[in-house]
Amino acid sequence: MDNKNLFQIFDVPGLDIDWKNVSILDYGCNQGNYINSAHDYIDSTRYLGIDIMELAIDQAKKNHTDYNFIHYDKWHQAYNPSGNKNLTVTDVVLTKFDVIICYSVFTHTTFEQMQLELSNLQNLLNPNGIILFSVWGSKIFEPFYNFISNKFDNITPIDFENINYSKMAYWVDGINVVTDEVNFQPDTYNSFNTFYNLLWLVEAISPAVKASMPIGQYQDLFYLRKL
Repeated sequence: MDNKNLFQIFDVPGLDIDWKNVSILDYGCNQGNYINSAHDYIDSTRYLGIDIMELAIDQAKKNHTDYNFIHYDKWHQAYNPSGNKNLTVTDVVLTKFDVIICYSVFTHTTFEQMQLELSNLQNLLNPNGIILFSVWGSKIFEPFYNFISNKFDNITPIDFENINYSKMAYWVDGINVVTDEVNFQPDTYNSFNTFYNLLWLVEAISPAVKASMPIGQYQDLFYLRKL
């Protein structure tokens, strides 16, 4: 993913977001990558970026001195193993926002973690606020599921969603390469990537709505209005 395109990804036709006049929470901001393409379109005083990786936040502060960033010291099995498991986003973010963006955050969580974080993020929305978030899309999910189904017997879609595995599947020009170290024993490995069936996603966090993504991306964009 070219970070230069992040503003374009979240500027969904039909949602009519007045980016210059909304407050924005960039959840999982990394080093402030969104700002690289968004700085001409948003108000820096109404932006807050948070991330569980302290080094990324430190770099974001150096990259974008006119913007505000907070280290969210939340436990994550891969990216912040020393973090606080009981910490929630509402513990560290004390204001509400019109728009919350999450790019490629929930491609690094379990389905349950995603549901919990989205629920907490809804508490940070202003009336009529919106969350825009990406997850692995059908372009990558369906071929990967079919590939695994052909290698392992009796794996249903629900089993597959709950599978924990130790190595990521890499996709190059539509060709899958899965390392020999892939292990499908949920009791042995902590998952840090989960593939999602998009129908289950909509049912689980209804009324999430699928939006478009640029051609060539392996993620789909969803948006969720404040309930």
